Amino acid sequence: MANSFGSEAILRVGDREYTIHRLDAVTKKHPNAARLPFSLKILLENLLRTEDGLSVRPDDISALANWDPKAQPNKEIAAGDSLYGLFVPMPLRQPDSGDFLDNPHRILIFKRPLEDDFPDPGQLRIEIRKTVIHELAHHFGWTDKDLERFDDKPDPFGEMGGN
Repeated sequence: MANSFGSEAILRVGDREYTIHRLDAVTKKHPNAARLPFSLKILLENLLRTEDGLSVRPDDISALANWDPKAQPNKEIAAGDSLYGLFVPMPLRQPDSGDFLDNPHRILIFKRPLEDDFPDPGQLRIEIRKTVIHELAHHFGWTDKDLERFDDKPDPFGEMGGN
């Protein structure tokens, strides 16, 4: 993974080490990032953690760091690139059983993009199920590449009479 903002750091607690991504590395270059709402700070940390130069580029991180809720959007999200869910893994190298209680894996589901993109209740129900399953698959180590066949099927559950 790339680390263009120098955000990756090691946090040592006792004899254990944790890989973290420090948001203050971004605020050095983009001071407004410190004022982002908490939900966008979670997304910013995820972008830092998954930066690969292809699907997450430094420009994407900078764009989020400079987010202005009053500004007119100057960049369109390509069709099919809406964010419906996000798997946020526990930021530990080798978790033990107690860590899951203090810092569990999280799956975030974003209601508004799903409702905006799927106004039909039947299709919305299918997309919510697909999103939850997609994010759960990340929990088990599947990559986006692994999930392409599932994600590309309009109705993988056969609910709309197809397949």
